[in-house]
Order: sequence, then structure tokens, then C-alpha cells
Amino acid sequence: DINCLTTATTAVDGFAPGSQDDEILVESTEGFPNQGVLRIGNEVLEYSSKTAGSFITQRVPGAQGYLGGRVAREATDTLTGSQDSVHPLGAGVELYGYSAFLSTDIPPGGGTLSGDVGPFSLAHGIEGENTINALTIRGDTFELGQGINGDWLGDLVLAEFAPGDPYYLETFQKDGGYALLFQARTGWDDVDGYRQGGWEIVRYSARTDTAITILERNVQTPGMVRAPDGVYAARGNSFITEWSPNIYTQAGEALADLPQWNLFLMPLSVKGGGVSDALYLNPDDEHSEFVQLTTRGDSRLTEWVRYDSILNGCFLRDDFGAIMAAVGAYVFEAGLPVPIDPPGGPGGGGGGGGGPGGGYRPSIQGPVSDFEFTRTLGEPLANRDAVIEAVREAFDFRGVLGTFDHAHTASAMLIPVFRTARTSGPWSGYVGRLDRVAVMQPAGAGQGIAPTWFTVEWGVGARPQDGRMWQNATYVAFQEPPGLPFLRTDPSTYDPSQGNFDPRMIARLSKFPSGERPLELQTLSLGDSVAGGDVFGGIVDEVSVHTVGGMGSPSAVWGRGSLVLDQDLHEDDEDQLRLNEYALQIGGARAFAATAGDFFGLLPESGILDIDGERIAYSSIDAGTGVFTISPNGRGLHGTEPRGHAAGTSVR
Repeated sequence: DINCLTTATTAVDGFAPGSQDDEILVESTEGFPNQGVLRIGNEVLEYSSKTAGSFITQRVPGAQGYLGGRVAREATDTLTGSQDSVHPLGAGVELYGYSAFLSTDIPPGGGTLSGDVGPFSLAHGIEGENTINALTIRGDTFELGQGINGDWLGDLVLAEFAPGDPYYLETFQKDGGYALLFQARTGWDDVDGYRQGGWEIVRYSARTDTAITILERNVQTPGMVRAPDGVYAARGNSFITEWSPNIYTQAGEALADLPQWNLFLMPLSVKGGGVSDALYLNPDDEHSEFVQLTTRGDSRLTEWVRYDSILNGCFLRDDFGAIMAAVGAYVFEAGLPVPIDPPGGPGGGGGGGGGPGGGYRPSIQGPVSDFEFTRTLGEPLANRDAVIEAVREAFDFRGVLGTFDHAHTASAMLIPVFRTARTSGPWSGYVGRLDRVAVMQPAGAGQGIAPTWFTVEWGVGARPQDGRMWQNATYVAFQEPPGLPFLRTDPSTYDPSQGNFDPRMIARLSKFPSGERPLELQTLSLGDSVAGGDVFGGIVDEVSVHTVGGMGSPSAVWGRGSLVLDQDLHEDDEDQLRLNEYALQIGGARAFAATAGDFFGLLPESGILDIDGERIAYSSIDAGTGVFTISPNGRGLHGTEPRGHAAGTSVR
């Protein structure tokens, strides 16, 4: 048996981002799962364990850990700090359930990582096979150094970006993918007409013990198509791996001695077998999507990967803004002025006169501190070079949305990330870590579509500052591939504000206790167990089976509704209580009235309310403000006890 409700035996202090998670003292935890999710008013909190009289909210690491915390499922520190987390003595503490509407289809997935890959890192390209000569505006040629010209293909040897970095090779997937070549530009073209330096996406077929094998140059991926004019060089680029010693800046510094003039390589993809846009969400021009790397049985290795395109079996992070942010992060963190084409072209040539002009720092989208204390899954890589970490955070490709990047072996599962609707409160369904959920497809009475059950590996709200994320959404991935597609309900086909709206007709994730009632009663067993046990040895005097209605006509959707407490009600409050004058909770959904107090018209002018098991009599209603006048001696009726109740609690 699973109970859904207990009460707080002390007042619950408020929680701020970064505060210590604590324990919630309650009357009893009997019947509650050993770990799970609770709601007190409008606060959703996770507990990692329990005692007979408390829920322990400390977050515990481990292969099946990383569950726990006060205000545990908000997307940012700002949102966490804005939640009402102060609750009165006696407040109801209930098992958190929901029905979260699907915002996207749930794709079937089924792909696996096709080759070993390490954590995110960067590399330098060295030992180029071509001699690169530049052409001046006077028609003179001179040697820039050794490198790769615009049509070169082959094995490009890699070197450490940061001293001692162990991941500069294995960050490039063993069986190939896509990478960015980047080098600051001098403003010269080489004698073959290739632009020296700049940005270029390449496709590589393999990573060896020393190099990556480049099989395609100057790839114009979907993201690069959207880049500003001038970023993509149609003719191609040449890159210098070893500069001639007589090429220097106008300040007299030899480019061979300046690390910002090295050739940099950055991985852009994660490649899988069985990957296509039919099996995973396909990004549009304005939004990224995500995929989950999972090693079965060890959540410490779970990692989310962000992608902007699916190309040749690769999840590809090729958004120009993200690449620009990554390059800019390197410039900013290293404190290096990356030159661009100097006005009027190079100041000289031949034997080394003139060269690159003044400095330039691209704008960047740096890491935002509003996520410092949001909940995470797994542990960050220890002792990573600071510049590489800054680039990783700015690029937002590997280990995103509360996860961290890790090394993965071939055959790791690639599980689709999909979205559910998320409004400004927990009643919409804050899907999260280890929730046991059923995918509920819309069905009419008697159709008998059985739900499909999954366990959520990770779920997180969209980050409001991110313009390439879908807002008002929770991003969700299961522990196992869905296997089959589950279709969302087109939101243009329903209107929650209408009286005939039924959330059970919407494709959704449902977690017990969702608040939904059965769509229809098909069988009734009296004096027997559900499984058909022994017959009850007694006499049933009378049985009444009828349609249940909470308020108003049972035939209307409002009949299943509950009002919502708008302010904390304390044990000794005897004069009035205040309900939200607009909101009505209907199963796992919330409806809002067009005019203040509309839903109060469903109630008699005086009557009795039930708030978390306490019966309270009221004598009048102010529809405009939501204030209910409590009748004299109206608290704790029908054998119940007066106690505190948290704002956000359902009122029946």
C-alpha cells in the first residue's frame, strides 16, 4: 500500500539556492516509497531516504543516486529562490504526482554509440605536409610555413591543447565524425587562392593513436548554411601548423611564438549506429535538441549531448552562434588578442615585413551563474584545464543541462530526449529523476489502451536565457529507449479553458498520484479481492454506485475540480482563508477563469471545505478577492483537527 499524505510536525524553514538540504519532520512516513518526490504547497522536493518520522532530502551520489533536495526541480537559481518554501506547522506533505502533457512526440530511438569517445577537449594540429606560400597585393610570394592547403586530405597529427591534457586525442570519436578547424586569419590568401585561416568544418573517418583521418574538407553543414556571410569560404582554407620564423606581427612578435596563431581542432559530433531524424527529434532552424548517452546501470556516466543537426549518423553541434561562443571563450579566457584582417590588407610581405594587424575579441556567451546551485546528475571531470572548461561551457555541447561529459565506450545507448509542457507551477508536471511514469495515449471510453511504463533517467526545465531552447518545457529522457513512437496531441485541438476540456484526452506522462479519475467504471467487485480471492464472510447492507462530482454537475469537467489555497493557513487562523480567485485544479491540469471568482459560483454561499483532511465551515465568499469567511468554531469539523496548510494545497 502507498499512502499519499502525511503532515509536517514542525514549521518548515525557507530554502535558498545553495542552502544545506535538510530533513522534513512529519507525523509518519509509513506507506511512502523509500525514496521519491514530495509536494508541500507549491514546493516540489525530493528525498533520498526516510526514517519513521522524517524525509531526508540530502542528495546522495552513486550509480542509482542523485536524488534529493529542497525545491529540487526548478530550472535556474532565480526560480529556485522565488518559490514559496516556507510552510506552517501541520502542512500537508504529499507524494508528488502529475499528468504532464507531451509537447513533442516521443521518438523510438534505439541507436548506440558507434565508437569510443572521451570527454570534451581541444587539440592542436601539427606536422602539416604542405608548404603554404602567400601572395601579396604586389604579386610577390613568400612562405608562410608548413600546413595543409585547401584540398589536402589525410592524417592530421594532433598535439595537446593544454599541457598534460589526457583527452586531446580521445575527445575525437574513434570511428569518425565532424570537427572544427580554426585559425586566426592574417588577411592573406595563399598562391592557390585558398583563404589562410578562418573556420572550417571537416569530416573525419577515424582517430588513430596520433591523428584523425580527414576525408572531407570545408563541409557546409546545415548550421554553417545559417552563418553570416564571410564565415564560410566557398573556395576553402589553408591552415598553418608550423609558421616560418620570419612571419611576425606589426609589434614585432613572431607568429611561431604566439599560441593564438596555432591551428585548433574542436569536436562537433557524437556518432551512432541506428541514428536518423526518423528515430530522434530533428532540430529546426531556430532550436537545438538533445540526446542522452547512457550506460545501463550506472547513472554516474549519464550525459546529455546538444545537437543542431543530424548528419551521416552524427548528432552535430553546428550552430554558428555556439561555435562563435566557443571560439570567443578561448580568446577571452586566454587573454589573447586574436587578429582579423587588418584594414587595407597586410602591411608588407616577402621577407617578413608587415603582417597581421591589430587585435580583436569576439563577443561570447559566457557561462551563466544562474545555474550554480541547480541539481545535477553525476560528477564533473576533475582537474580539467580552465580554458578548456570555459570553452566547453560556452559551446554547450557535451555534458549539458545538469549532466557532465564523460568517456563512453562503443555500444552506449543513445536515448531520445523529448519535451513535456511546463507552466509556472508544479501542477503541470515537473518530470524528473527516477519518476516512474506511464505514457498515456488519449482514448475514449471502452477503448482500453494500456499505458506503457518507463523510469525517468533525467528531466530538467528549459533555461529561460537560452534562445535556442524551447521555453515552457521540461526536457525528459528515460532509462531505456522508448522502442515505439508515442505521438503528442496537437495543442490546436484542445482548449483547457473550455468547460468540456478533459485532460485524460491528451497524450501525457502520468505519475501516481496524478489526481486523475478512471475514465469509466468497467467492473465492480464486492466482497472479493481484485485478484479474485476468498469471498467476504459478511452481509453487505447497501451499495450505491454513482458518478463522482466534486463541484457542480458531475457531467461537467468542473465537477472533478479542486480549488487552490492562495495563502498559508495556520492552525490558529479562525477568521478567514484565501483561495486563488482564478485557479481550478482538474486532475493533473490547472484551468484558469477569465474573470476573478468565476469558479466560486460552483459553490453554495456557505458550506464546508476539505483541506488535506481538515473540514472547515465557511459562511460567505468574496468572489473578487477569494476570501472565505470561516464560520464561528468552523475549524476541525467532523472529527478532524485544526492544523496548518501550505499555499498551493488543493481545496475540495
